[in-house]
Amino acid sequence: MKNFKKISKFSKAIIYVIIGISFSLTPMHNAKFTAIKKTKMHVFCNETYQNSPNLCISDIDFVQTAQATNLTQSSEKYAKIRENCLLYLTNNTQDNSLENVIFQLPESYFVKLIDTTTEDAYKVAYGEFIGYCKPTSLKRVSFVPLQATTNKIILTTKNDGGTQLRKTASASSEMTALIQGNSNIEYIASISGEKPLDGLSSIWYYVRYFPISEPTIYYEGYIYSERIIAPPEILENIEDEHLDDISESLAQTSTPTLDKIAMPTWLKILLICVLTLPAILFGIYLLKQIYQNRTKADSL
Repeated sequence: MKNFKKISKFSKAIIYVIIGISFSLTPMHNAKFTAIKKTKMHVFCNETYQNSPNLCISDIDFVQTAQATNLTQSSEKYAKIRENCLLYLTNNTQDNSLENVIFQLPESYFVKLIDTTTEDAYKVAYGEFIGYCKPTSLKRVSFVPLQATTNKIILTTKNDGGTQLRKTASASSEMTALIQGNSNIEYIASISGEKPLDGLSSIWYYVRYFPISEPTIYYEGYIYSERIIAPPEILENIEDEHLDDISESLAQTSTPTLDKIAMPTWLKILLICVLTLPAILFGIYLLKQIYQNRTKADSL
C-alpha cells in the first residue's frame, strides 16, 4: 500500500511539472494583462516657449496598458510616413507647385487615413492638417500610434530686423505678417521652396506665429530657414507594427521572458518534450524499481 501511495504522489508531481513548463512556454500576446508597462521616449516640450530660444527636450513616460495592444480594433486607420512624403492641397499629387504642396511630412511619424478609395491620392490628416498624399509614400499600419505627430517645437527668429511670414515658400509670394526679431514661433514642418537671391538654402519652414501684442490670434505661413537662429531637431519615431517590441527597445532595461520570445509553435512543443522527457523517464525508472522490489518481497 505504501508503495502505491508513493507512486501516486510521484505521478502528481510529474503532472504538475509538465503543466508548469507548458504554461511557461505558452504565448501570452493575446491575454488581457492588468500590469502596466512604462516606456520612455525623448520628445520636445514647450516649457521655454516665451522665455528662451533654446529647444527643450524632456523625458516623458508613456503608460502602456493592455488596451494599447488592442488598439488595432479601433475604427481609425493610420499609415507611417515614408521618406520625401509631401502633403498636397488637392488630390492632384502630380502637381508639385508651391501652390499645391502644403509641406513635407516628417518621416517616421503617422497620418490618419481618411479616404483611400483613390489609387493616386489618399486623403489624410496630419494632426489638424488635412490634405492628400501619394500612396507609395505611406506604409499602412494596423495600430493606433502613441505619438502620431511631432511634439511642439519652438524656433526663434534672428534679432536683426523683422522676418517676413509668407503665403507660399517663395520670397516673391504675398507677405501675411511681419515677425519681430528674437520671437518664438511654433514649427510645423519643412518644405523645399524657392531660394532667395541672397540665400544659400531652398528650405522653408511652415510655422505658427503668436504675436505678443495680439495673444488671442495667430498666423500661419512660411518663413525662410536662414531667418531662424537654429534649425529644428526632429527625433525619429520608432513605433512600428509590434508595440511590445517597441516598448522594449525604448525602455532598454527590461528583461526578456519566454512569453515575449517569438518562436514557432513546433519549437515550443519540442522544448516542452525535451524538458519533460527526463522527468517522465525518471518516473518510469522509479516505478520499475518499486515494482521489482515489490515482486522480490512477494517471492520471499
